[in-house]
Amino acid sequence: MSLANPFKYSTPDQIKDPLEALELFVDVFKDFYLIESVGNTFVNGPRGSGKSMMYRIMRPDCQKVKLNSSLNALNYFAIYVPIKDKALDIEELKFLKHGENALNEHLLTTYFSIAVFKCLEEENYSLYEDCRDEIVEFYNESFKKAIISTGLDKNEIVDITDSHSINDIFRLVRHLLEDILERFNLYLQKLSLTPDDIKYSGELCLYKNFLFPLIRKIGNFTFLPQDKPIYFLVDDANWLNYAQTRILNSWVSYRSTSIVCFKITTQQNYKTYYTVTGRNKIDSPHDYHEINLLDIYTSNQSDRYKDNLKKIVEKRLKQISGIDTSAEDFFPSNMKQLRELQELKEQLEIEKGYDYSYRNFRATYMLSLPNEYSYSYGGFDQLVHLSSGIIRNFIDMSFNMFDKTVRSSPNISEVSQIPIKIQDEEIHEYSNWFLRQLEKSIDDDGLDELHVNNYKRLRTLISSIGKAFRLFLESGSSERRKFSFYYDGNIKDEFKEVLKIAISEGYFHYSTHGSKTGLGRSHKYVMNRILSPVYKLDPFSFSGYLYLTTDNIELAMTDEKAFIRYIKTRIKSGLEDDSDDQLEMEFDG
Repeated sequence: MSLANPFKYSTPDQIKDPLEALELFVDVFKDFYLIESVGNTFVNGPRGSGKSMMYRIMRPDCQKVKLNSSLNALNYFAIYVPIKDKALDIEELKFLKHGENALNEHLLTTYFSIAVFKCLEEENYSLYEDCRDEIVEFYNESFKKAIISTGLDKNEIVDITDSHSINDIFRLVRHLLEDILERFNLYLQKLSLTPDDIKYSGELCLYKNFLFPLIRKIGNFTFLPQDKPIYFLVDDANWLNYAQTRILNSWVSYRSTSIVCFKITTQQNYKTYYTVTGRNKIDSPHDYHEINLLDIYTSNQSDRYKDNLKKIVEKRLKQISGIDTSAEDFFPSNMKQLRELQELKEQLEIEKGYDYSYRNFRATYMLSLPNEYSYSYGGFDQLVHLSSGIIRNFIDMSFNMFDKTVRSSPNISEVSQIPIKIQDEEIHEYSNWFLRQLEKSIDDDGLDELHVNNYKRLRTLISSIGKAFRLFLESGSSERRKFSFYYDGNIKDEFKEVLKIAISEGYFHYSTHGSKTGLGRSHKYVMNRILSPVYKLDPFSFSGYLYLTTDNIELAMTDEKAFIRYIKTRIKSGLEDDSDDQLEMEFDG
């Protein structure tokens, strides 16, 4: 008998059934209400933090089911625009010698336009057949004029007949735009094959002269929400090149949110906030609002992340596998370890007081174990911490655990819980696997030297910081539980780039911290706790910060041995950071 794995991961775009998407989705919009509110919004978060799934739920098919509503009664009409797509990632763009901004805008505008009409084409108009006349008028009066103004030969435009349905009309538009995009790609290919500068003589679709006027007209369709802007759900915008990023910023800067709003997700490595002019920059909150999905995880509201993850787990267990149990029971803790921890906590509280006990009982326990690898990281509470605010981490680990549980007992008819032994084995395996992913960007012979060097520096940084945190854990330091470092001032661009990669790849989370000077904010980097088993750290370590100078950070990226010597000297000399109550998760560890 084959048991359905409740933690099988599907990309949001692979979930075609809106009911299935809604059944698996835990509504987090109450935490991030600005995502659905009118206005431009940047949504930042590493891979696997739930950005694309939120966009899946915002699409019209899910909204109609969620609200039990007709299309024209929705709160907004959202158009999904995936950027991590080969249609925009065109190597030949680098051969453009003239008109880089105009031609990149043509590419971007055409791509967005295709997304618009693809979305419209997919709708069911059985309730809106009487709207066909306004679509025919839109096609003949608005679209034809707009597309001819781009330079398209009017003979290429298909005339509408009585046999064309509303869906057919939108399909005709999409096909025409796809032909324009294909011609532009052919131009780029020819450009890459010749040393001469081939002039572009094709169509030129621009936002203000083509897409925006069409959006204004489309927003008035009677079958769409009335007096509501259209939302562009721009997913993974960090994959845009510099020219395309500046173009998108220019669109945001027009502040036309009564007609169109841009909801833009990034992996916190968005290339620039400057517009095409290179002089002006979009700013928050004037041009957009900014949301960091990890704010709930790294703030005093972090219990909401745990609650959301609990709901996700229990929904998946029940909906996919018919398992009706709590997340805590499905992922039980090591009860022997819990008893020993509680006894030690009570003992330390009697001997040294509550505060000391709370801060140190778990670290003291870890150091008392005869084998440093025998600490159990299993149990739902620890898995929440290990996932570090990235839902995908939890889902991936859980998938492996469930799969191994089934394979270890071939005749099993149901899985009521994951044995602690299997939890620990898979946690260690996943932790090491996660770190090994760096090697893919180091050992690939096809990558340029700068890229490889950046990832080598990141590998050295992770190892330096992880080992430093373990040294603090082993010390008699009053702030021995550390999982983040912070610095003031500016770091050199070459090292700043490594920190950007660290964030985008999910090895560190970025936040801010009160400056040691008391003026302004410091840059803070929190290591992903999934690495706890690699460096034998306490995943509940949320008390102290490690202050580093910019020189220290550069040393941690370039010379691990020298950095560790510095840390050992610092611990030996008793140099401690000023410590505040850390703003990380506090789940009653």
